[in-house]
Amino acid sequence: MIIGGFTGLLLLAAAVLLILASVSTPIINSLTLMTVHEPVKAQLGVWGYCTAQGCSKAKLGYDLTAVVNYLSFGQSTFGTSIGDSINDTAAKSLTAVTKGFILHPIAAAFALLAMITACAADKIGYLFASILALIGFLAALAAMLIDFVAFAMVKNNIGDAGGNASYGTATWLTLAATILLLIAMLTSLVSCCCGRSSKHKRREQELRDQNAMHTTTTTTKKRRFWQRGTTHPQVDTHETPDAPYDAPYDNHHNGVYESKA
Repeated sequence: MIIGGFTGLLLLAAAVLLILASVSTPIINSLTLMTVHEPVKAQLGVWGYCTAQGCSKAKLGYDLTAVVNYLSFGQSTFGTSIGDSINDTAAKSLTAVTKGFILHPIAAAFALLAMITACAADKIGYLFASILALIGFLAALAAMLIDFVAFAMVKNNIGDAGGNASYGTATWLTLAATILLLIAMLTSLVSCCCGRSSKHKRREQELRDQNAMHTTTTTTKKRRFWQRGTTHPQVDTHETPDAPYDAPYDNHHNGVYESKA
């Protein structure tokens, strides 16, 4: 089915985008959730961060406030360091929220499972694919919200301290994957409905064909048992002229019969 193939492509694209976002800094430094341009260059990712002094070890959850404090050696125009502008409550929240970055690979796994299910199954299989796509969509949506909310706080604090930061490539990849998963979930449901409709149409056609064959069989006149094996003689409906028994046919008199003398 065309819709089913399109759904598989959407799920594959979403899975690839989420996988790329999941291997961001410090695994791949060019893929970041946030890039700090000044006063000190730094890259923040799912599993850690990188600065001019090197990269942290890849692990789930890291002290995001400590990274901001490290950047605070560049003083702002207001005389306030970047790290000092974050209060203790926000610092604890930022540190805890980094553990939510695990949703990126989780969403990628569900997108990949949904793609395999959509490509390998038919009809009712699209329903399971849509359920998996829904779970992947919710996970990707939560990851995207964590990315934007957490790094919006960091971005604002860095901006208030005179620094400059921007969202990285991995954040936009997560956003694109979330949209693709939403579309894939809807198209998967359409594929499920279309598959069931086609099945019903084929079943109805089979029933019509069977009814037509049954009607043809019953309309044929059934012969009684005493009529079996008998044949009806052919009756010639053409009329022939009456003629005397011994009167020969004379071709010279234009078909007129003559009696013997």
